[in-house]
Amino acid sequence: SNRLASSDTSLTADFVISILHDLNMTPAFVRPFCLEYLAPWLFNIESFAQAADREQDTSKSEKMKELLNLLAEDTFKHHELYPVFLAKVWTIVGTLAKLLSYALDTLIARAVESGITGDIFESIVGIVVTLASRNPKLVSSTLISRLVKSLEKTSISPTDFIDEHPIWPETVVLLRFVLMLSFQNLIHVQKTLPDLL
Repeated sequence: SNRLASSDTSLTADFVISILHDLNMTPAFVRPFCLEYLAPWLFNIESFAQAADREQDTSKSEKMKELLNLLAEDTFKHHELYPVFLAKVWTIVGTLAKLLSYALDTLIARAVESGITGDIFESIVGIVVTLASRNPKLVSSTLISRLVKSLEKTSISPTDFIDEHPIWPETVVLLRFVLMLSFQNLIHVQKTLPDLL
């Protein structure tokens, strides 16, 4: 898988989609091996992010977002594989700086959609902590920057109570993510303290 992933990157999207689709039909004892086989291909997804940023190519950007959504969806769907997804998929994504910001955007959107209660949200929190364990500086600064912007938006059209503001669902998700990172000592205080003050 390593050689094929590095020699023929054009197969990446189709390969990832195929593996994730076939995961449902694979016997349970084989599924962890499928994710291990998938791991080298994740590095190629970052090239979509780089191409999307460099060329302003929306098709590559959309394909990358689709792949990240599929990875997230399969992580939620296969509860028994959750630790394997964290170890074999999300740990790698956490090392890929260009892909990481897109992954955080995807996870924040999914968290806002699901709300802050329930299994899906708890799974997303676990993924965010896993990403931060690989790249604490980037994850914490991204989340805190978005949190500050979110709080600033509440002053544009103030409401009587902050939880009535349209931006509140995103704000509470970001607050929860930052809280969980603080429990794991992944906030990277040296860089983010000025933003917090």
